[in-house]
Amino acid sequence: MGKKERNACVICLTIAVLGFGGIALSPMAGSVKVKAAGNSSLFASFSFLDGGSSGNSAYASVNLQTNVSYASDNPGGAGTTPWTADYANLSMTTETRLGGKLVSAVQTDDTTAWCNLRTNFTFDKGIDAVKILGAAAFGTKSNLGNIFLQSSITGSSWATVFTYTDSQTLGVAPSGSRIILLFSGFSAPADSYLRIGCALTASTTNSGFSFTGLSVHSYSLC
Repeated sequence: MGKKERNACVICLTIAVLGFGGIALSPMAGSVKVKAAGNSSLFASFSFLDGGSSGNSAYASVNLQTNVSYASDNPGGAGTTPWTADYANLSMTTETRLGGKLVSAVQTDDTTAWCNLRTNFTFDKGIDAVKILGAAAFGTKSNLGNIFLQSSITGSSWATVFTYTDSQTLGVAPSGSRIILLFSGFSAPADSYLRIGCALTASTTNSGFSFTGLSVHSYSLC
């Protein structure tokens, strides 16, 4: 990739906000490869206007299995992919929520429950940026802490590659504005799993953050 093309790619990816991260999830439900197409940094795009095939609405539930549809702009076309979540409301028709009333702290294993959503499949190219689309807080915003993005080669040991520390600037849904959280400045190798999650303070109110889509980018495609 030439210098001018790479710079153009970086510029298009850095017009946004920052953020995101992890959870501890169940053993893998199987792995699939996601293929990219087209001359763009966009590698894969997922719709989270609903929580996929799971109808779970109990925030305290763990090891939730769900099949999430690709978004309409996904370079590889239509289909679904398998994901796992802890502390998530997957029953809504306008957003997906990560949160609840339980305390949540970032983890690096796949057995300790915390508020997170992870892929049960790997990406066959290196990942350089992830966008969380339509992000907003819900419930009591002060209960929401940092948002984390993690990657893993094994699916059992996780490393945090980006931490979004400005969650208190998020609008509160449904009346607050939704924004794009851009996680960049990292490099996850090919054949990695991805996980997003957040820290939460225990409370009597369901709180956390919601989002409507997620896109994964690889500069190798520019």
